[in-house]
Amino acid sequence: MLPTFHFKKETARKLLEGEDTFATVLHVILLSAYGPSVYEADPLEIYSRVSEDFGAKIPEEGENRLNALLMALQTDAFYQSAQAFESIASALHSGDIGDDVEGVFDSITLPEALWALYEVKLNREDEDPLAPEVDEVIGRTISDEGSEQGMGYIEDHLESMKVDLHTQLAELGVPGEDLHYYLV
Repeated sequence: MLPTFHFKKETARKLLEGEDTFATVLHVILLSAYGPSVYEADPLEIYSRVSEDFGAKIPEEGENRLNALLMALQTDAFYQSAQAFESIASALHSGDIGDDVEGVFDSITLPEALWALYEVKLNREDEDPLAPEVDEVIGRTISDEGSEQGMGYIEDHLESMKVDLHTQLAELGVPGEDLHYYLV
């Protein structure tokens, strides 16, 4: 672990072990603890280091969220592939990559799609244009759910998730307005 780790280890350990910890929070903790090597290291190596340094085991939901975010940050798959977009969106929202026992992927929901766009943009300096196939997935999701659930419900749900994210960041010691300093 880097000597410049900014946060209380016990608080970081608790968040690392949380099934509902957002990918952004995990990203901030690991980037602060290990620097940019997080982007190059094998995920199993990172999880082993987390166990050694924090005495924590990241649950499957956290691993899925973190892996999804790192894929979205390191490749253009989130923006260029419908299947990658749906898998990343599902993982960022719920910690589940969206596949069932038969390996078939569930369709994503509108809150999943919108949350993924928000959280990836929050963590990424640049934003690639969406490929037509990803636009099509988002358009289909909007037409399937937009009027069905009502945009008020979706806006309330996303706002609640943003509040929860900023609560976790505040618990860690990251003021929301300073988040970008921890992601560079």
